[in-house]
Amino acid sequence: MKNFLKSLEQKGVPETQKTYYAEKHSFKTKAKVLAVNESLNILVLDHTLLYPEGGGQCADHGEIEKARVYDVQKRKGWILHYCNSVEGFKEGQ
Repeated sequence: MKNFLKSLEQKGVPETQKTYYAEKHSFKTKAKVLAVNESLNILVLDHTLLYPEGGGQCADHGEIEKARVYDVQKRKGWILHYCNSVEGFKEGQ
């Protein structure tokens, strides 16, 4: 995980915009894939509607296209979406 976070920093990947505050009643959005970690099945998006675990709040679950998101975590300003699979996802998509 540390290597993945370090690679995000080195690539200059911007922080994930937290649209779950402004669009709290939305269920669909279009987001850009900023980073993919195939070994950990993690997606980092430019913005997200899924709330990360924190402050006693459980993480949201949902779907990104056909990938099932089973956990959402915040690390250094990025929102990490843990998926059952990231097959077919590419940076910039």
